[in-house]
Amino acid sequence: NSVIANALGESGITYGEAFIRAKEQVIYLDNPMAPKPSTYSIQRFNNERYVYLGEPVIRMPIAANKVVLEQKLDTVKALDKMKLSGTVTGMDNGFVNLALREGRVVKKLGVAIYNENTGVEDSINVSFAGSLLYSEDVPVRNGRFETEFITPRKLNFGDTAAEFTAWAYSSNERNVAPCSSRAFRFRACRTMRIPSTM
Repeated sequence: NSVIANALGESGITYGEAFIRAKEQVIYLDNPMAPKPSTYSIQRFNNERYVYLGEPVIRMPIAANKVVLEQKLDTVKALDKMKLSGTVTGMDNGFVNLALREGRVVKKLGVAIYNENTGVEDSINVSFAGSLLYSEDVPVRNGRFETEFITPRKLNFGDTAAEFTAWAYSSNERNVAPCSSRAFRFRACRTMRIPSTM
């Protein structure tokens, strides 16, 4: 992910150019464009497997706008009614995608390659996104958005690395507006009465 993030750091480049930059940093061992040329990388063999399927000349969106939440997210309770609202700078009308996930999980995966330096099979740590708890595309009108939702009953209590992301976009303009928040926690469900039914 860090390699891709570095390749995408420059605004306005094409998808094809960004993909080539990411590949060059891990495939070509003596690449002069890479920050530090290396002679061995366990990530190289994994990253060589990826290909880009799409139109390479399309330019990437520019993250010139910003999503600002009016409420601070620090704790999420199970079966709680949450209200999210905020503004999008530089965008009058469009949509904002809101997503709430459990914390990321890191797993060690073997790459089936024998390392001559250590004498054992190499492995890499791969970060997987947590379970999706909530996702919605909310309309943005006059630069504002607002929505309400009920959090699920089953949460990973004690999780202190939950993630909330927001991504605003519009078909009328090229600029997008990202927002992310990490490291807040889940708490036990709130007290509520469930009516009896026949």
